[in-house]
Amino acid sequence: MADLFSTFDMSAIDSSYNDNMTKDEYIADIIPQLQAILNKRFPDNPSKRKIKVYKDRISFAAPCCGDSAHKSSKKRGNIILTGKFRNMYKCFNCGMHMSVQNFFKTYGQQLSLSAINYISNTTERVTDTQPQGISSSFGCLYDVEAIESFAIDRTMFRDMLGLSECTSPNFGRNYLIGRRQFSFEKFLYSVEANKLFLLNLTPNGKVFGIQVRHFGKAVDGAKYKTYNLQKIYELILRKNDVKIPDDINDLSMIFNILLINYTHPVTVTEGPMDAFLIKNAIAQCGASKNIVFPFEHRFMFDDDKTGRTHSIDKLNDGYDVFLWDKFKHEIGITSYKKLDFNDVVIWAYKNNVTLPPLDSFYSSDELDLISI
Repeated sequence: MADLFSTFDMSAIDSSYNDNMTKDEYIADIIPQLQAILNKRFPDNPSKRKIKVYKDRISFAAPCCGDSAHKSSKKRGNIILTGKFRNMYKCFNCGMHMSVQNFFKTYGQQLSLSAINYISNTTERVTDTQPQGISSSFGCLYDVEAIESFAIDRTMFRDMLGLSECTSPNFGRNYLIGRRQFSFEKFLYSVEANKLFLLNLTPNGKVFGIQVRHFGKAVDGAKYKTYNLQKIYELILRKNDVKIPDDINDLSMIFNILLINYTHPVTVTEGPMDAFLIKNAIAQCGASKNIVFPFEHRFMFDDDKTGRTHSIDKLNDGYDVFLWDKFKHEIGITSYKKLDFNDVVIWAYKNNVTLPPLDSFYSSDELDLISI
């Protein structure tokens, strides 16, 4: 028996077998099989056959549902590469959810032994059961459990810094009412420093990112400062023994990211106070950030020179963007040279105007460039 195995050539099974495959090698190994699936599923649509690789996922037109019937550029099928749900397939159009191995098996493609070994070595225990509800839809992309473990209890954060609730009579509350902001749980106010704290909250109401609004003169002249979770621990809580994973730090500066329904289109704004006033919206805290989200999203940049430039860029990339000129003409705004959505809500309140539904004011048609 010993002689039998000593003379057997194991390399005959798979001459390309790699027991220590890296993530980059894994991606290179599965791309041809994925390309074959897309070529077969979308033979007459070159755009839907294109694959995009990011550091945390591979995105492509979802073969399970065909993805968007109107926009070939949509890529809502994802093979997740990092985090708790790595090696899972998730469609953010129809919600289909399965392991990578089952995904390739479903579409008639066989993975190499090296890829199977990589998946086995890097996969945490996650079932193939179809998830239910909003929380599970983003739970398949973001490790909410890990985020909650690093996030800071809101009451503890408030008391450690001596902050006040904006439900109490103070300048912060008056300012928010003037801005037509009534989600007071997303704000805290420092009476002593005259600063407003905008909170990025988890589903359990913990703090994992903040933006501070200075009402007095800031040392460096900046009216708003945004802090990721690592900076909150180091600069505000004075704790240097906590290391926040990079992916959680990145998410902590995207406001509302854990509080939305990814099965519906998500609006991306520049500032948190705009996102707080729009259904199913997140804020990326700036116009110049080039963040690509794996779910269907559209952009509402501010109505200024910088915002228009970024809107044109995103429209040319195939995204829906907000048509400010069309919207202002519809509701009758003529006097503002610079606007964000919070400004519009205040104007509408003062002028007793009911704002129309926003969906009809988004477009990715190049002919609508004139309406941006």
